[in-house]
Amino acid sequence: MIFKEYQATAAAFAVYPPEVEEAYLALGLVGELGELMMAFTLYKDTVISVPENDNARTGAAKDVATELGDVWWYASQLARTWSVDTYPAGAGLPRPNPVNLLALGAYLAQMTKRGLRDAHIESPTWQYHLRAMLTDLELFSKGFGGVQAIWQANLDKLADRQARGVIKGQGDTR
Repeated sequence: MIFKEYQATAAAFAVYPPEVEEAYLALGLVGELGELMMAFTLYKDTVISVPENDNARTGAAKDVATELGDVWWYASQLARTWSVDTYPAGAGLPRPNPVNLLALGAYLAQMTKRGLRDAHIESPTWQYHLRAMLTDLELFSKGFGGVQAIWQANLDKLADRQARGVIKGQGDTR
């Protein structure tokens, strides 16, 4: 699956009023990046504190992959809103510092706030930073199963929630 296909399939699970789309997606992206940073911190702590415990390491890595899926969903939908359906692949680059993802997310939220306030969208600037985030997300995803597996697991999770009528709500295990 390519990004454009994931983006289109993921759009079927959007449940927010169109008039708040940009704000909802930008705030959701920052929130999920925060959850990703927490999961990654716990993963690092698990690897360091109980390196011999494969079950703990696997569980912590799965939590990171799940949060990556949520970040991918928000980022892909924000990209759809801003007409970004491709990004430069990060092949051959080292795995990024996860703090860069958080910084890019915060920057995008700040730009969204300004755009809402000023009724002016700086698409080229936003698109550039969003593409940078998507590239970093792909690189970061490599350490947790790869982007294809993360996208598919995210779509499966959302389809399951939709089928059970719990697409709205909160909690990772609903």
